[in-house]
Amino acid sequence: MFHRIIGEDIALQSIPADSALPIRADTGMIEQVLLNLVVNARDAMPKGGRLQIATNLEIVDSEAAAQITDAKPGPHVVLTVTDSGIGIPAEDLPHIFEPFFTTKEAGKGTGLGLATVYGIVKQHHAWLAVQSAPGEGTKFKIYFPAVNGQASSVPTSTLTQPLPRGSETLLVVEDERAVRQLVSNTLEHCGYKVFTAANGRDALEVWQKNKDHIQLLLTDVIMPDGMSGTELGGRLAIENPKLKIIYTSGHGQKALENTDRQHHTESFIQKPYSLQQIATLIRSRLDEPKAELLQQQDASLP
Repeated sequence: MFHRIIGEDIALQSIPADSALPIRADTGMIEQVLLNLVVNARDAMPKGGRLQIATNLEIVDSEAAAQITDAKPGPHVVLTVTDSGIGIPAEDLPHIFEPFFTTKEAGKGTGLGLATVYGIVKQHHAWLAVQSAPGEGTKFKIYFPAVNGQASSVPTSTLTQPLPRGSETLLVVEDERAVRQLVSNTLEHCGYKVFTAANGRDALEVWQKNKDHIQLLLTDVIMPDGMSGTELGGRLAIENPKLKIIYTSGHGQKALENTDRQHHTESFIQKPYSLQQIATLIRSRLDEPKAELLQQQDASLP
């Protein structure tokens, strides 16, 4: 999967630990962290380079932990992603996890990729370290608290539950390619037919060609092309009032403030979300008309 994302001009090296290193984590969220870091590394190597992904066990002592924000002493499973790219200037390093902060050219990124990584890491009670300098590449190290026992004894994440399936047609609008690919691929494996778009303008084109089939819209709220997700949702809902809409954002529901939303068939899910969470919400929304019909039938019975 990573080879398709990075292209042929970037050499990928994987260095796994000698043995299984169990952690308590949601598989889908960890996949999203890896995808975001890989995409970030790819964009930092426009002329090609080297990308290394490694895991190992490190013991963090009390003295070292005291000098690092959020760090705790003890054994940690460390995920390291290293690239040979252009590097990050020292003045930018303190800001790289801030939402919408980006050093990329206009239109090349939203600044939410690393912010999403940071959010997921925090949810897992883990912490990050970054080493970078212009011309010397970048190394991200994520420290997950290790757990005792074998991997098989670790409580399974919600992702191990079967994902809800369906056969409906969905439109997924997400400007971050890694997130868009992860979500669309997962939903296709669940049986859905999925159309995707990177922004509101592209989504309108997809809609015009397939609006008779699309039953649910999943869209990011804040997108870089001038059309917000709520504006997109409003336009599509006028054409099809029965369209189910799910908004998503890394900024909570405050991203929906000061927006004109007249339709009442919408939901909101906070980024980062797990694949189990989004698949369950989509299935729930699509099943709502069936639930309402059953309630009406029950009420009509003597």
